[in-house]
Amino acid sequence: MAQILHSLMETDLRLAAALDQEVRVLLTDQVSIRDSGAILYTGTVNGTGSDTKRIRLAGLDGYDAMSSAGESAVSNTSLTDASADIAVARLALRYDLHDLAEFTGTGTGDISVERLSKSMVGAFNQGFNALVANVVDDFSTNVGTSGVDMSADDYYDATYQMDLNSVPGPYYAGLHGRQIADFKDSWRAESGPVQWREDAQNVVALKGQGYQGELLNVGVWAMSDIVAAGGNREGGLWGLGALGYADGNPNIVTGSGSAIVRPAGDSPVYVEIQRDADAGHTEIVGNAYVGVAILEQGRGVGIVTDQ
Repeated sequence: MAQILHSLMETDLRLAAALDQEVRVLLTDQVSIRDSGAILYTGTVNGTGSDTKRIRLAGLDGYDAMSSAGESAVSNTSLTDASADIAVARLALRYDLHDLAEFTGTGTGDISVERLSKSMVGAFNQGFNALVANVVDDFSTNVGTSGVDMSADDYYDATYQMDLNSVPGPYYAGLHGRQIADFKDSWRAESGPVQWREDAQNVVALKGQGYQGELLNVGVWAMSDIVAAGGNREGGLWGLGALGYADGNPNIVTGSGSAIVRPAGDSPVYVEIQRDADAGHTEIVGNAYVGVAILEQGRGVGIVTDQ
């Protein structure tokens, strides 16, 4: 008597593979450096008449020191001033989800309009991280050696620069995973009272993926977007006020067949959902208007080491 085998039933009575009910996320960098407080928010360009925000800087509150004058007349001291521009531009991402692809899904955990809309928040965070990485590599002062693995000495050199420039805290470091791995390997040979403080699990969970802990009063973040150039990774260490960002929020009037979703919180990303009946699909479009720039070179230092 012939056996009833699974392999013989696969064509008509059994599946070759059963789909899990939940769609799990592929490994990706989900750091949100914007939410860390490391980048100074300078406001919106809404109503300013320009897409560029000019940050005004002046040498006040001790920039110029008083000196002994005796009974002589005091000569005038010119006020030192500077400015930095932050140009706001559009970040965007679009998915087109066909009806057949959606309604054959297995439930709310599958690929759906709602799930793709929710994913736009993470997409914006990654776009913002890339903007930050592309200005961190523009610090005018660098430490580290081209083609050489990052070491504890490089990290110390970066913190020394903060001391030399009298940069007030808090401090932040954005480094590529390769730099952090090499740095930690070097740190194993260090001795003395200074230790890498890996915060309690609840603190790391609160700050999110990428937060590595604190060393020498610097919050260290791993960022996969750190720029690669000339065989190196170009990370950096900076004090608050070195980097700034501005954003814009459009006033969108939704028409027939479209809707808009704004995430909770202060995120400038918004998602528009519009119907394309001719093609039988729904378009999910995420937009955000934001810009990042170096506000003051003296508050930061690049860390350029082998990738």
